Amino acid sequence: MNKNNIIGFLLIAVVLIGFSWYNQPSAEEQRAAFVQDSIAKAKHAEMEKASKAAAAKRQTNAKAKVEADSTALFYSALKGQAKKIVLKNEKVELTLNTKGATVEKAVIKGYVGHNLQVKDGSADAKDVTLFDGNDQSLKFMLEAKEANIITSDLYFTPSNVTFCIFLSSFFSISLAYGDDIPTQGRWDDEDYRSITALPPTLSIDNNILSIEFKDALDNLTIHITDENSNIMYENTLSGEMGDIIDIPANGMQTGTYQVILAHRLGWLVGVFNLY
Repeated sequence: MNKNNIIGFLLIAVVLIGFSWYNQPSAEEQRAAFVQDSIAKAKHAEMEKASKAAAAKRQTNAKAKVEADSTALFYSALKGQAKKIVLKNEKVELTLNTKGATVEKAVIKGYVGHNLQVKDGSADAKDVTLFDGNDQSLKFMLEAKEANIITSDLYFTPSNVTFCIFLSSFFSISLAYGDDIPTQGRWDDEDYRSITALPPTLSIDNNILSIEFKDALDNLTIHITDENSNIMYENTLSGEMGDIIDIPANGMQTGTYQVILAHRLGWLVGVFNLY
Protein backbone atom coordinates (compact mmCIF):
# COMPACT_ATOMS: atom_id res chain seq x y z
CA MET A 1 0.00 0.00 0.00
CA ASN A 2 1.55 3.29 -1.13
CA LYS A 3 1.16 6.84 0.09
CA ASN A 4 -1.66 7.69 -2.32
CA ASN A 5 -3.80 4.77 -1.06
CA ILE A 6 -3.39 5.85 2.55
CA ILE A 7 -4.36 9.43 1.68
CA GLY A 8 -7.41 8.14 -0.24
CA PHE A 9 -8.67 6.10 2.72
CA LEU A 10 -8.18 9.04 5.05
CA LEU A 11 -10.17 11.32 2.76
CA ILE A 12 -13.00 8.79 2.54
CA ALA A 13 -13.12 8.55 6.35
CA VAL A 14 -13.18 12.34 6.68
CA VAL A 15 -16.02 12.62 4.14
CA LEU A 16 -18.12 9.94 5.93
CA ILE A 17 -17.58 11.46 9.36
CA GLY A 18 -18.32 14.95 8.07
CA PHE A 19 -21.47 13.80 6.28
CA SER A 20 -22.77 12.04 9.39
CA TRP A 21 -22.08 15.05 11.57
CA TYR A 22 -23.68 17.45 9.09
CA ASN A 23 -26.89 15.37 8.82
CA GLN A 24 -27.39 14.62 12.49
CA PRO A 25 -30.41 16.42 14.03
CA SER A 26 -29.82 19.42 16.18
CA ALA A 27 -30.50 19.46 19.91
CA GLU A 28 -33.84 21.17 19.29
CA GLU A 29 -34.84 18.57 16.71
CA GLN A 30 -33.80 15.72 19.03
CA ARG A 31 -35.85 17.20 21.85
CA ALA A 32 -38.88 17.65 19.58
CA ALA A 33 -38.63 14.02 18.41
CA PHE A 34 -38.32 12.84 22.03
CA VAL A 35 -41.42 14.84 22.98
CA GLN A 36 -43.39 13.38 20.05
CA ASP A 37 -42.37 9.82 20.99
CA SER A 38 -43.35 10.42 24.60
CA ILE A 39 -46.74 11.81 23.59
CA ALA A 40 -47.37 8.86 21.25
CA LYS A 41 -46.47 6.33 23.97
CA ALA A 42 -48.66 8.13 26.51
CA LYS A 43 -51.62 8.14 24.10
CA HIS A 44 -51.13 4.44 23.33
CA ALA A 45 -50.98 3.57 27.04
CA GLU A 46 -54.06 5.68 27.70
CA MET A 47 -55.97 3.95 24.89
CA GLU A 48 -55.02 0.52 26.22
CA LYS A 49 -56.06 1.53 29.74
CA ALA A 50 -59.38 2.90 28.47
CA SER A 51 -59.99 -0.27 26.45
CA LYS A 52 -59.31 -2.52 29.47
CA ALA A 53 -61.49 -0.31 31.68
CA ALA A 54 -64.34 -0.49 29.16
CA ALA A 55 -64.05 -4.27 28.92
CA ALA A 56 -63.98 -4.58 32.72
CA LYS A 57 -67.00 -2.30 32.98
CA ARG A 58 -68.93 -4.38 30.45
CA GLN A 59 -68.05 -7.56 32.35
CA THR A 60 -69.03 -5.95 35.68
CA ASN A 61 -72.34 -4.72 34.28
CA ALA A 62 -73.09 -8.11 32.77
CA LYS A 63 -72.19 -9.83 36.05
CA ALA A 64 -74.40 -7.42 38.02
CA LYS A 65 -77.25 -8.11 35.60
CA VAL A 66 -76.82 -11.86 36.06
CA GLU A 67 -76.67 -11.51 39.85
CA ALA A 68 -79.90 -9.52 39.80
CA ASP A 69 -81.66 -12.06 37.62
CA SER A 70 -83.02 -14.82 39.85
CA THR A 71 -83.63 -17.02 36.81
CA ALA A 72 -79.98 -16.88 35.69
CA LEU A 73 -77.82 -19.98 35.65
CA PHE A 74 -76.01 -20.51 38.99
CA TYR A 75 -77.90 -17.57 40.55
CA SER A 76 -77.90 -19.19 43.99
CA ALA A 77 -74.17 -19.89 43.78
CA LEU A 78 -73.15 -16.28 43.10
CA LYS A 79 -73.64 -15.28 46.72
CA GLY A 80 -72.43 -17.01 49.82
CA GLN A 81 -69.74 -17.22 52.46
CA ALA A 82 -66.31 -18.70 51.90
CA LYS A 83 -65.54 -21.50 54.33
CA LYS A 84 -62.45 -23.63 54.76
CA ILE A 85 -62.90 -27.38 55.06
CA VAL A 86 -60.10 -29.65 56.25
CA LEU A 87 -59.85 -33.29 55.16
CA LYS A 88 -57.12 -35.24 56.89
CA ASN A 89 -55.87 -38.62 57.97
CA GLU A 90 -52.56 -39.86 59.33
CA LYS A 91 -50.81 -39.27 55.98
CA VAL A 92 -52.19 -36.14 54.36
CA GLU A 93 -54.15 -32.98 55.20
CA LEU A 94 -56.04 -30.98 52.58
CA THR A 95 -57.67 -27.59 53.13
CA LEU A 96 -60.42 -26.71 50.66
CA ASN A 97 -62.34 -23.47 50.20
CA THR A 98 -66.03 -23.55 49.37
CA LYS A 99 -65.53 -20.47 47.19
CA GLY A 100 -64.25 -21.89 43.95
CA ALA A 101 -64.05 -25.46 45.33
CA THR A 102 -60.27 -25.42 45.24
CA VAL A 103 -57.59 -27.01 47.40
CA GLU A 104 -55.83 -24.12 49.13
CA LYS A 105 -53.34 -26.09 51.16
CA ALA A 106 -51.82 -29.56 50.98
CA VAL A 107 -49.67 -31.06 53.72
CA ILE A 108 -47.91 -34.43 53.78
CA LYS A 109 -47.71 -35.69 57.35
CA GLY A 110 -44.85 -37.61 58.87
CA TYR A 111 -42.39 -36.54 56.18
CA VAL A 112 -39.55 -34.32 57.38
CA GLY A 113 -39.23 -31.08 55.43
CA HIS A 114 -35.58 -30.09 55.30
CA ASN A 115 -34.52 -26.46 55.32
CA LEU A 116 -31.48 -26.49 53.02
CA GLN A 117 -30.24 -23.17 54.36
CA VAL A 118 -29.84 -24.56 57.88
CA LYS A 119 -27.43 -27.49 57.72
CA ASP A 120 -27.74 -28.69 61.34
CA GLY A 121 -31.42 -29.65 60.89
CA SER A 122 -32.71 -27.34 63.61
CA ALA A 123 -35.10 -25.66 61.16
CA ASP A 124 -36.54 -28.89 59.72
CA ALA A 125 -40.34 -29.09 59.71
CA LYS A 126 -42.29 -32.08 60.99
CA ASP A 127 -44.57 -32.10 57.96
CA VAL A 128 -44.12 -30.98 54.36
CA THR A 129 -46.40 -28.29 52.94
CA LEU A 130 -46.70 -28.76 49.19
CA PHE A 131 -48.49 -25.46 48.64
CA ASP A 132 -50.41 -22.91 50.66
CA GLY A 133 -52.65 -19.96 49.79
CA ASN A 134 -51.68 -18.20 46.60
CA ASP A 135 -48.96 -20.72 45.67
CA GLN A 136 -51.40 -22.24 43.18
CA SER A 137 -54.79 -21.62 41.67
CA LEU A 138 -57.37 -23.65 39.81
CA LYS A 139 -60.47 -22.37 38.07
CA PHE A 140 -62.64 -23.07 35.06
CA MET A 141 -64.37 -20.57 32.83
CA LEU A 142 -67.66 -21.32 31.13
CA GLU A 143 -68.57 -19.06 28.24
CA ALA A 144 -72.06 -17.61 28.50
CA LYS A 145 -74.07 -15.28 26.32
CA GLU A 146 -73.82 -12.19 28.51
CA ALA A 147 -71.08 -12.89 31.06
CA ASN A 148 -68.49 -15.61 31.46
CA ILE A 149 -69.03 -17.92 34.42
CA ILE A 150 -65.81 -18.43 36.40
CA THR A 151 -65.81 -21.13 39.06
CA SER A 152 -63.54 -19.11 41.35
CA ASP A 153 -66.42 -16.61 41.77
CA LEU A 154 -68.97 -19.26 42.75
CA TYR A 155 -69.82 -20.64 46.18
CA PHE A 156 -70.07 -24.40 46.47
CA THR A 157 -71.83 -26.45 49.14
CA PRO A 158 -70.08 -29.37 50.89
CA SER A 159 -71.88 -32.50 52.05
CA ASN A 160 -70.91 -34.84 54.85
CA VAL A 161 -69.37 -38.32 55.01
CA THR A 162 -67.75 -38.38 51.60
CA PHE A 163 -66.66 -34.93 50.54
CA CYS A 164 -68.90 -33.72 47.77
CA ILE A 165 -68.77 -30.16 46.49
CA PHE A 166 -71.76 -29.38 44.31
CA LEU A 167 -73.08 -26.38 42.47
CA SER A 168 -76.86 -26.13 42.05
CA SER A 169 -77.87 -29.24 40.08
CA PHE A 170 -75.45 -28.78 37.21
CA PHE A 171 -72.30 -30.68 38.18
CA SER A 172 -70.50 -31.98 41.23
CA ILE A 173 -67.01 -32.83 42.38
CA SER A 174 -66.87 -35.85 44.68
CA LEU A 175 -63.91 -37.01 46.68
CA ALA A 176 -63.91 -40.21 48.70
CA TYR A 177 -61.24 -39.59 51.31
CA GLY A 178 -61.15 -42.89 53.20
CA ASP A 179 -58.47 -45.57 53.03
CA ASP A 180 -58.50 -47.52 49.78
CA ILE A 181 -59.39 -51.22 49.95
CA PRO A 182 -57.30 -53.25 47.48
CA THR A 183 -59.32 -55.74 45.46
CA GLN A 184 -58.52 -58.89 43.50
CA GLY A 185 -60.53 -60.80 40.95
CA ARG A 186 -61.50 -60.72 37.28
CA TRP A 187 -63.20 -57.82 35.53
CA ASP A 188 -63.30 -58.06 31.76
CA ASP A 189 -66.05 -60.06 30.11
CA GLU A 190 -65.55 -59.52 26.39
CA ASP A 191 -68.64 -61.59 25.62
CA TYR A 192 -70.84 -59.06 27.38
CA ARG A 193 -69.91 -56.00 25.31
CA SER A 194 -67.00 -54.65 23.31
CA ILE A 195 -66.18 -51.73 25.64
CA THR A 196 -65.83 -52.84 29.24
CA ALA A 197 -66.79 -50.42 32.01
CA LEU A 198 -64.14 -49.73 34.62
CA PRO A 199 -64.59 -51.61 37.89
CA PRO A 200 -65.78 -49.73 40.98
CA THR A 201 -63.36 -48.96 43.80
CA LEU A 202 -63.74 -49.45 47.55
CA SER A 203 -62.63 -47.34 50.50
CA ILE A 204 -63.24 -47.36 54.25
CA ASP A 205 -63.35 -44.39 56.60
CA ASN A 206 -64.03 -45.25 60.24
CA ASN A 207 -67.18 -47.38 59.96
CA ILE A 208 -68.29 -46.15 56.54
CA LEU A 209 -67.64 -48.36 53.51
CA SER A 210 -67.74 -46.41 50.23
CA ILE A 211 -68.22 -47.71 46.70
CA GLU A 212 -67.19 -45.32 43.92
CA PHE A 213 -68.46 -45.98 40.40
CA LYS A 214 -65.77 -45.24 37.83
CA ASP A 215 -68.28 -45.95 35.06
CA ALA A 216 -72.03 -46.41 35.01
CA LEU A 217 -73.09 -49.85 36.25
CA ASP A 218 -76.37 -51.51 37.08
CA ASN A 219 -77.16 -54.63 39.08
CA LEU A 220 -73.91 -54.68 41.04
CA THR A 221 -74.26 -57.20 43.87
CA ILE A 222 -72.36 -56.63 47.10
CA HIS A 223 -71.83 -59.05 49.97
CA ILE A 224 -70.00 -58.32 53.22
CA THR A 225 -69.02 -61.34 55.33
CA ASP A 226 -67.19 -61.71 58.63
CA GLU A 227 -64.32 -64.03 59.50
CA ASN A 228 -66.77 -66.92 59.94
CA SER A 229 -68.34 -66.36 56.48
CA ASN A 230 -71.53 -64.99 58.01
CA ILE A 231 -73.26 -62.52 55.69
CA MET A 232 -73.36 -59.14 57.43
CA TYR A 233 -74.71 -57.14 54.50
CA GLU A 234 -75.96 -57.79 50.98
CA ASN A 235 -77.59 -55.58 48.37
CA THR A 236 -77.85 -54.86 44.65
CA LEU A 237 -76.67 -51.40 43.64
CA SER A 238 -76.65 -49.24 40.52
CA GLY A 239 -74.84 -45.98 39.87
CA GLU A 240 -73.69 -43.48 37.28
CA MET A 241 -70.08 -42.53 36.63
CA GLY A 242 -68.71 -40.64 39.65
CA ASP A 243 -71.45 -41.76 42.06
CA ILE A 244 -70.35 -42.75 45.56
CA ILE A 245 -72.56 -45.00 47.68
CA ASP A 246 -71.85 -45.17 51.41
CA ILE A 247 -72.64 -48.25 53.48
CA PRO A 248 -72.55 -47.71 57.27
CA ALA A 249 -71.03 -50.66 59.09
CA ASN A 250 -73.49 -50.34 61.95
CA GLY A 251 -73.81 -53.42 64.09
CA MET A 252 -70.50 -54.87 62.90
CA GLN A 253 -68.03 -55.70 65.63
CA THR A 254 -64.29 -55.10 65.60
CA GLY A 255 -62.60 -57.52 63.25
CA THR A 256 -61.71 -58.42 59.67
CA TYR A 257 -64.38 -58.45 56.98
CA GLN A 258 -64.52 -59.48 53.34
CA VAL A 259 -66.44 -57.54 50.69
CA ILE A 260 -67.43 -59.24 47.42
CA LEU A 261 -68.62 -57.36 44.35
CA ALA A 262 -70.31 -59.42 41.62
CA HIS A 263 -71.43 -58.26 38.18
CA ARG A 264 -71.92 -59.63 34.67
CA LEU A 265 -68.52 -58.16 33.84
CA GLY A 266 -66.71 -60.05 36.59
CA TRP A 267 -66.11 -60.15 40.34
CA LEU A 268 -63.86 -58.45 42.89
CA VAL A 269 -62.91 -59.34 46.47
CA GLY A 270 -61.43 -57.02 49.11
CA VAL A 271 -60.65 -57.20 52.82
CA PHE A 272 -60.98 -54.45 55.42
CA ASN A 273 -60.73 -54.13 59.17
CA LEU A 274 -62.94 -52.39 61.70
CA TYR A 275 -61.23 -51.11 64.82
